[in-house]
Amino acid sequence: MYHYFGGLPIKRPEPIRPLKQISSFVVNELPVYLSGGQCSKEEFVSRLNELDKTLNHETVEKFAGLELSEKRVACLDLSILYHTCQHLDVSYPIKLYLLFQKISILLNRIPAMIYEDNILFNPISEDPRLFTFGDTASSEKDFLLIHSHIEETLEKIIEKLMPLLKKSEFAGLKSEQLVKIYMEMEDEIKKVKSLFLEMRHLPIEHFKKFRDYYAAPVSSKHHGVSGRFSETMNTLRILIEGKEILQIIPNYFNELLENQEYYPSISRSRVFNLVYRNVCSQDSDEKYFASLRELVNHNPQTILRSLVSSLRETLDSIVRVHYGLTQKYILRDMKKNQLEDVHAS
Repeated sequence: MYHYFGGLPIKRPEPIRPLKQISSFVVNELPVYLSGGQCSKEEFVSRLNELDKTLNHETVEKFAGLELSEKRVACLDLSILYHTCQHLDVSYPIKLYLLFQKISILLNRIPAMIYEDNILFNPISEDPRLFTFGDTASSEKDFLLIHSHIEETLEKIIEKLMPLLKKSEFAGLKSEQLVKIYMEMEDEIKKVKSLFLEMRHLPIEHFKKFRDYYAAPVSSKHHGVSGRFSETMNTLRILIEGKEILQIIPNYFNELLENQEYYPSISRSRVFNLVYRNVCSQDSDEKYFASLRELVNHNPQTILRSLVSSLRETLDSIVRVHYGLTQKYILRDMKKNQLEDVHAS
């Protein structure tokens, strides 16, 4: 698609609308409605029912046969509608829900809005799926982009870390190669810290508006969208600490296993293979160090100790920023509402 500026053609990204009218409704109409547009709840339900009527056996099979990348965006669109219906306490039309279930099964995931939808599969730069409108939408988009960039950067750190844990590869590394790997990982670590600090500058009123839509609705049996379900964060933590992480968080592996359906379907096997290796395997692996901590115990080089320290500090700072945002924007409002309820009574 081309737009013209000063007589020169400028190519703009094509809209990504795998479900046609349904996707367009999610992108163009839903944020306006949720941001206080003129549409009433009854009109919203009526509009959903109209979209539901566009589905028949032929269209459902067509949508179910989409390419993988389109199928993921389609699932995002359907999950946003389902999540919104739960927030507004209205029924999700049956054919839309059945399509949501069908595509979810094909993608090996639960029919609910989860972390991978909004952060990993959302075409944020090209055709973003947002809950808000106007200036608030700009902050929401920045929030999602920051998380998306953090995921990409953590993935790069994991890719650089994995060869160090392979005993044969580590044994063949020269000191200058180890220094180079360390410096490259330090650069990525600095990016992660910088990205997380950017979130502190989001306007409070904007964050509160869009954050509500990512939380679990009262009527939902599922968890909401949360960074605790980042596969890269948990993979990196296990790669650093191994089973010794239980000394820090005693219930860590149990909680991962209890909530495995909320982790990204494309990569959850990686983190749970690591859990298995640390929990079920009694013998040391001849090919791999179980963790960066074990590697350092066998090779107490200063540069490796510095790497462990830097990675730990990065993960801790991420947790601190998340906790700070929760304290600042969420718990403070909860306490305020509780006080208002007390005074009202």
